[in-house]
Amino acid sequence: MIYPTGGIMKICSRCKEEKDYDGFYKDKAAKDGFNSICKKCRLEMDRTRRESDIVWKEKKKLQNIIYHEKNREAIAERKKAWLSSDEGKKSHRESTRKWKKKNRDAVLAHRAVERAVKKGILIPETNCEICNGTTRIEAHHPDHRFRLKVIWLCKYCHEKLT
Repeated sequence: MIYPTGGIMKICSRCKEEKDYDGFYKDKAAKDGFNSICKKCRLEMDRTRRESDIVWKEKKKLQNIIYHEKNREAIAERKKAWLSSDEGKKSHRESTRKWKKKNRDAVLAHRAVERAVKKGILIPETNCEICNGTTRIEAHHPDHRFRLKVIWLCKYCHEKLT
């Protein structure tokens, strides 16, 4: 790679370390085409901001909600395509395995509901208890310690709630 200044090193304006240009993000507004702060410092700055700036956090949360509501179908298509690929299947299996290990109470509660529905002890509702929708009704556990105490929600309301 040919670097703008002819050299192969650049000094970070934050940590003052001399680093290769690969250690900096591209920036069209900068004179040499690279940000003045290295990737490591930039990531640390962003992490600190995410953790401490409540207003920024809420703004990003609202932006994400709006984006997901506007693009629900496109997101579902991308997710479906990803999960049908070999890499997606492997990733999904691994994340599911990790989640089950971390959330043992939830797994036991889900299994208890499945068994109770199969045996007829628990009868699923046909409508969502929040929006009264009828598509893809799921059981939501407000508290996993009470395994058969559930609220019946559509998939969309369930995702919003959790």
